[in-house]
Amino acid sequence: MLKAITNDGKLINAQDVQYGKYKEKSFYCPECKDVVILKNGIFKKSHFAHKPHSQCFESYEKESEVHLKGKLLLYDLLRKYYKNVEVEKYFANIHQRADLSFEHNGLVYAIEFQCSIIPTKIVHKRTNGYIKSGIKPLWILSHQQLHTIGNHLFSLTAFHYSFLQQTSAKKFIIPILNVDTENLYILSHLLPISTKKSFAHIDLKPLRSNNLYELLNLRINRMRMGFSSWLQERENIKRYGSFKYSSFSKRFKDEIYRCGLHMGNLPDFCGLPVRGSAKLSTSPIQWQTYIFIDILRHEELFSIEDAYDSMQCRLERKDIRIRVEVPIDLKEVIDAYLHLLYTIKIIEKIDGTKFQIRSSDMKNKKISKAEGEIIMKMALS
Repeated sequence: MLKAITNDGKLINAQDVQYGKYKEKSFYCPECKDVVILKNGIFKKSHFAHKPHSQCFESYEKESEVHLKGKLLLYDLLRKYYKNVEVEKYFANIHQRADLSFEHNGLVYAIEFQCSIIPTKIVHKRTNGYIKSGIKPLWILSHQQLHTIGNHLFSLTAFHYSFLQQTSAKKFIIPILNVDTENLYILSHLLPISTKKSFAHIDLKPLRSNNLYELLNLRINRMRMGFSSWLQERENIKRYGSFKYSSFSKRFKDEIYRCGLHMGNLPDFCGLPVRGSAKLSTSPIQWQTYIFIDILRHEELFSIEDAYDSMQCRLERKDIRIRVEVPIDLKEVIDAYLHLLYTIKIIEKIDGTKFQIRSSDMKNKKISKAEGEIIMKMALS
């Protein structure tokens, strides 16, 4: 970190200490008040650091060259457009220090540039602290933490999803900064296919071409991805789903076995990409199979409320899980899935409010190429 407190409570910069403006030998963290150490280097900017094993949040984020460079890069950009831009602004009422802060349209924003993996509970705690204080948090992830698996396919864990935020157009994104190229990347159209893999679109936005707020709220380009890519990855997941160390719990596999199913003969409509599914941390194969087991396979009339009540029970039993960092309306996700099944003629409307699976043969129906195109269009809308 670039700032610390002196014995008399004055906030100072590490650079000022380096050039001999202060004679104190003891400096303290503005957040936890622990003693911090001044570090000077030939290749690294002067900064303060916690002693080993500190429990302060700041000790989770080792002051790497990337983190320092990122803060200064963002500072240079922000001060061109916004008022009261500060590096390492300390908010005493919530005992939190943001990497940067600025004011825009009457709101105070706090930017956290995260370069290392930290517990998600820390992210949630700090996010909630800002929100309760009327401050709008903006988390930006370092490009070092983004891992590409294939075309449009990324390795995303609970840590990555803790950075999900909504744009003014209500789109969920993860902002990513590459300090070397000075580019901002916007990960959008997230379509999780398993607990740790997600298809997504990535937009490159040169950092110096516009102000940060506009960069984050510019129109997001639509992802161009065929259903075959989703299908191939889904079948790989199902192929290894029966193994002991697969991502599917024994509880889930035992339940489908009791229903006369196994990973290889699940209906083709269990495990489809659905708009808004990033709100669930459970695999779409799993939560959609629960809807089939609880509702569709009985071939009886049902309403959206019936499906919703069923998923609520699953949620209470922890068969499915939601992401605490995303504004969740489980009904929206279920409605989107049922609307998808209706569109590709898996289910039919009976009297305007009730649905029913078209026939018992539907569980053996294979999704056609044309239907796959419809599915992707709806998922990415």
